[in-house]
Amino acid sequence: MDTVYIKCFDDEVYKQKPVSFTDKSEDDDVAQIFVDTLEEDIIEIYNEFKFFKKMIFTKSDEACFNAADDCFICGQPLGTDRVRDHCHLSGKFRGAAHNLCNLNYKLPKFFPVIFHNLSGYDSHLFIKKLAKASDSNGERIK
Repeated sequence: MDTVYIKCFDDEVYKQKPVSFTDKSEDDDVAQIFVDTLEEDIIEIYNEFKFFKKMIFTKSDEACFNAADDCFICGQPLGTDRVRDHCHLSGKFRGAAHNLCNLNYKLPKFFPVIFHNLSGYDSHLFIKKLAKASDSNGERIK
């Protein structure tokens, strides 16, 4: 049995229950089902979040922004260089930041995939399937 679980940094942005697979016959390719499901989920997430959300800025957020002395990203004093930073996926205000810190604080262009207990006998099956899928997309697994 294999399980896929996608965890987001914020359950209000994206939440999914774990999905388990068990082969029903010797012909079932659980590793391929795993890779196909993972690709489908990533495409769905990408399509849902490819458009950035506008900032949600409350009166409480404004008070925090005005009271901030340090950049919430680098921790250095703000001075007159201060902008409002927000999460582009949820729209939530994150804090006051330097303009350059804000511009450099970007969403990654990859999805990290973490395997638990991959040292078992079937790990090579998943790696082969992922490698095949990445080669067909013209990209390599890192």
